[in-house]
Amino acid sequence: MLSWSSTLDARGDRGSRLARCRCRAARVSSDYRRKGVALMVPNSPAVNRILETSLYVEELDRSITFYTRVFGFAVLFRDHRMCAMAVPDRQVLLLFFKGGSILPTETRAGIIPPHDSRGTQHLCFSIPDSALYIWQDHLKLLGIALESRLDWPRGGSSLYFRDPDDHSIEVATSGLWQNDPRAAASEDVTDRDYDDQANGDRDRFPSRRPPDAGEFNGD
Repeated sequence: MLSWSSTLDARGDRGSRLARCRCRAARVSSDYRRKGVALMVPNSPAVNRILETSLYVEELDRSITFYTRVFGFAVLFRDHRMCAMAVPDRQVLLLFFKGGSILPTETRAGIIPPHDSRGTQHLCFSIPDSALYIWQDHLKLLGIALESRLDWPRGGSSLYFRDPDDHSIEVATSGLWQNDPRAAASEDVTDRDYDDQANGDRDRFPSRRPPDAGEFNGD
């Protein structure tokens, strides 16, 4: 049995760790405030990034094929109810079969709580500023309709399209949000940059500039 003093020591250790986390969060928040960016409340423990993002789908095989073909994501794990796919920057896209996780899932590590979703979901992937036009050509080549393009006041641009489950998928350049600022003006994309990037991919991306959005309405 733990003594009263050892319990106090344990609480003290937890308190010290929490205080250190708060100090780190406060320093990060202060750095961003100097850049004009509002962030998390300083008293919250530190968070690095979103590790997993989930979509709920009707047919796993169909969705795996789509995200492999469109984004090139590799499969990390697959079973009857879900698939984990590798996304750059140590992130993971989880595709769950709809209704397949409504009960707790037993694993060797423990119990995963139940979850599920219905309806249309939204997901956005960050792309390099120089890849916007290449992505437009890529979608056209794959026969995927471009639903909308938005050029945001802050400077970023977004392309919207649908996956096989009608989820709204977005790819966007930097600049949409305060904590993801656009590159300096000197690094903005130019016609020369586009030509250099597409130079080795003329067969894959035949058009130098994308057609009007109205031309993407076919299947």
